[in-house]
Amino acid sequence: MLPYTAKFYSNGTIYDSVGDSTQHYVATYRESDVMYYLRNQNQVESYNINSEYTSAQTATTKPGVSARSIVVVDGLAYGFEGYSAKLFDTTSVLYILNNAIYHETLDFTYSKMLLSSTTYVRDFFVDSLQNYYVLHGRQSLTMFNKDRVINYSIKISASAAAFANVVSLTSDPELVAIDKVREYTNTGLKEYPIVIGRINTSQMFMAKVDETAGALYNVVLLPISGTWYPHDDQRHVNYNLTNYTFIQNKYNNRQHELLFKLSLKNIYNNRDIQQIEMPVDTSKFTTGYHHFAFRLNTAQGVVSLFVDGREHTSTKIPPVNYTFQDITQDSMCVGATYFYNNIPLFDKLKQPNYYMINNCKIKQLKIYDKAITDDQIRLLVYKNTKIDDLMLSLPCGQRNEIDQIERIFSFNVPGNRSNYVNIIVKDSTISNSQLQDRVREVLTEKLQKVLPVATKINSIIFRDNQQTYNKRIT
Repeated sequence: MLPYTAKFYSNGTIYDSVGDSTQHYVATYRESDVMYYLRNQNQVESYNINSEYTSAQTATTKPGVSARSIVVVDGLAYGFEGYSAKLFDTTSVLYILNNAIYHETLDFTYSKMLLSSTTYVRDFFVDSLQNYYVLHGRQSLTMFNKDRVINYSIKISASAAAFANVVSLTSDPELVAIDKVREYTNTGLKEYPIVIGRINTSQMFMAKVDETAGALYNVVLLPISGTWYPHDDQRHVNYNLTNYTFIQNKYNNRQHELLFKLSLKNIYNNRDIQQIEMPVDTSKFTTGYHHFAFRLNTAQGVVSLFVDGREHTSTKIPPVNYTFQDITQDSMCVGATYFYNNIPLFDKLKQPNYYMINNCKIKQLKIYDKAITDDQIRLLVYKNTKIDDLMLSLPCGQRNEIDQIERIFSFNVPGNRSNYVNIIVKDSTISNSQLQDRVREVLTEKLQKVLPVATKINSIIFRDNQQTYNKRIT
């Protein structure tokens, strides 16, 4: 909790706050590119780290509750009476209260205690498999599975082997915060917990947790010092180590997505910034090459994404506002996760072989300095599409239902002896002359539509096994 008149640090930037000393920042939360700061009296201030816009709102809480932590969903702040609130899913949160972890819905209609401890609960997180990691007391870490059954419990002491050859301990270590690392290594993707602790009065350290052995390893001394204070103390600090929970909530179940992102800046108004994301689900794609066109039309104010020549999605932006931004001169990243300042994420994390697209090839990358048309996009698709041969059929001595030619030249090689034809109706049992005449009328009308030009019906003959009924058509 920071005095409302103090400088405060967030996302690599130091900010000056203003106001009277009776106001305090109680908790913080980040959603996308916006930082939210909970003050006492349930007031929430937000700061967009791109546009620098600030705004304020009152957190939604249970009646009569003074929020101690917040979460933000779609720009709306929800306050809870517990500490260290974290989104559990899209409709509920977890938080610490009275040495226990509670589960509560965002509409405040459901609240239940999930875990409790006889010692002070300092920090916790829940991983993608709904395993619970809880720091409690001064030295204990307990891991519960999704059914809240204990998998292991670790208690750190001054004699812990993890600290050998790192530092001489004069007192038992104290665990302060916990989070989880998700990284790629030489043996593949790995996830493991890490903790921050304090030794020898104020020296801070970070260590990995060996979940198989139930012990700490790879202890590293940090160039900082500090003291842990209870959650209700104004000096308490929440340590956000890896953004694991934030990334899990933002990108969970999106492993089959291609994400097209665009940052637009109004060069005449540095607060006018648009961040556009357009995901494409690739799980139903057929194997092979697919064509993507990401188009920006600043004059009409439309950003569109085309997949295989068809518009997949589009969004409106203020027309003309970003016309003078030359995006062809801005940094661009294809097939990899991007960080900031023209730095790919794999460079930032010093993992050069990871955080890039796999099982995929990119070819014929093109960048245009204008918004090409829909037809031009389809033309780019057809350039890489095998098109069947076109066959032109010219009618010659016959007609069908498709062509509309009224007269054609007749090719008489080898030629016909006559332009008259006889129509024979075989196996007919029609002997009534009036009925035969009616059938002849119908057949004549139908056949005239399909017979070649200048071909005439000579006669229509009804023939059964016994005799023939013949009549010339006039």
